[in-house]
Amino acid sequence: MKKNCCLCMALFVFVLCASLIFTGCKPSKSKAKTNDPVKYSSVLALDKTLFAEIKKGDTITIKTKKCGILKKPDASITKPKIKLVLNDEDNSALAGGKYSENAVFNKSYKNADLLNAEQTITYTVSAKEASKLKEKGLVILGYGAEVSVVKLSCVDYSPVDGTEIKTGISSKAYFAENFHSGWNLGNYLDTIGSGKNKGFSAAENWSKEEATPELFKNLRELGFDYVRIPVTYLNHIGEAPDYRINAEWLVYVKKVVDMALAENLGVLINIHHDGSETNQWLNISKADDNDANYRAQTTQFCQIWSQVAEAFKDYGSKLAFEGFNEIQDGKWGWGDNRTDDGIQYSIINRWNQAFTAVVRATGGNNAYRFLGLNGYCASPDCLSYLKLPDDSCVDGVNRFAVSFHYYSPYEFGIEASVHKWGADFGNVAQIETTKNDQEKALMKTFDRVSALFKDCPVYIGEYGATYQGEAYADYQRYYLEFLVKYARKKNMMFFLWDNNGESIGRESFGYINRKTGKVRSGYENIVEAVNRAAYSSDEDYSVEAPSAK
Repeated sequence: MKKNCCLCMALFVFVLCASLIFTGCKPSKSKAKTNDPVKYSSVLALDKTLFAEIKKGDTITIKTKKCGILKKPDASITKPKIKLVLNDEDNSALAGGKYSENAVFNKSYKNADLLNAEQTITYTVSAKEASKLKEKGLVILGYGAEVSVVKLSCVDYSPVDGTEIKTGISSKAYFAENFHSGWNLGNYLDTIGSGKNKGFSAAENWSKEEATPELFKNLRELGFDYVRIPVTYLNHIGEAPDYRINAEWLVYVKKVVDMALAENLGVLINIHHDGSETNQWLNISKADDNDANYRAQTTQFCQIWSQVAEAFKDYGSKLAFEGFNEIQDGKWGWGDNRTDDGIQYSIINRWNQAFTAVVRATGGNNAYRFLGLNGYCASPDCLSYLKLPDDSCVDGVNRFAVSFHYYSPYEFGIEASVHKWGADFGNVAQIETTKNDQEKALMKTFDRVSALFKDCPVYIGEYGATYQGEAYADYQRYYLEFLVKYARKKNMMFFLWDNNGESIGRESFGYINRKTGKVRSGYENIVEAVNRAAYSSDEDYSVEAPSAK
């Protein structure tokens, strides 16, 4: 029995060895780990157009700062990491080049351990990677570290010759020296295009009119010298991961911007209704659910701004960018932002940082571009949670401007359920208006915001009081004149919201007739009062109390 067992064992070993020899197989070894277990909670994407000139040996320089995880924004991460990947479906890692010594490459997971969360690293690109970056673009993932600055050696960061770009002046000084009164081209390029032409025609944009050179010429003659042009890219964007903007839409946007600049107006463009509601792609109520949602939305956000910034990189200082509009979870500052331990406020700050880093990375005049920042839902009450991003400007010049919107009280400013305003100084009986948000509340709000941001200008990106007919027009005039006068006192800029509304009542902000470029009938005294307050240097000038007709 024992002898037979030995013969069987010998035969088994012989067969096994023969099998290995004739099949060329080798005994298997345990495989090295390839699946990266790190849950990256920060992301920055750069479009492939930025890498058009990249070649072997070029460098990607990245500055990082501390960053918690999505659900715990203030958490301290002891082993921060970074990972460079292509912007493709697989997020293929860059591993053929070389990191600087302060970033230790991990061959198993193809990421890099940072010596500190706050440091500057470089990555030298291989020939194969240069080719792939031209084709795909770059995504930078972070864990415990957030990208604040990116510079590519293949991009020129010097001012563009022959353009009016101001390289040594702060936004605070520039706005104070050049602008008095702003106006919004609302319900035009911000239309969520759903028709056959997706908003390209007057019949399909919400204002039902096309912008013309005459419109901007008349705005200048009326006293407006800065135009905010809201832009929506929804329905003009291709599929992931490229999110290519329809080239015709960018041409259309540039045409409108050029018309305004031709009249020597300042211009501010943004991403507008892409994040206006919880069913749009830039949706903070979903971005705060998990890392995957946050990374996907932030990647798309970066891709859009990469392309927009690249398209306008040769424009001078009279063109400014604003990252986004009124981002909120659908409850206008009264939702989860009040109970989520700062998660949504943190996302707003991260998106402002990503916006800044992406615009600067495109180079050219964008290295000196003035940038507008909104806080949560563009509310002045949420601005205390806004943190200014780190910037790449080595000259120490502050090129940011902080924005908020003001229509308070809602019942008078937007809804038209209350017809009068001015209980504190305008001789309006308290019973005839809202209990709160009268003149003293406005002053207190503006005082508080001004105190928060002393080193950069503050601008009211939107303000207005809906038209309620001739009988109440003087209350509208009083509200707007009082607001502008006090904003000027606090050295704020302001942009009157105009949606070309021709009706009376809720959200009727049609101050300027888009077809003629003239002040709409019934609004003459209102527009005159706005710019009287905007240009007055008389400290004794007082706003006349309103009266009913």
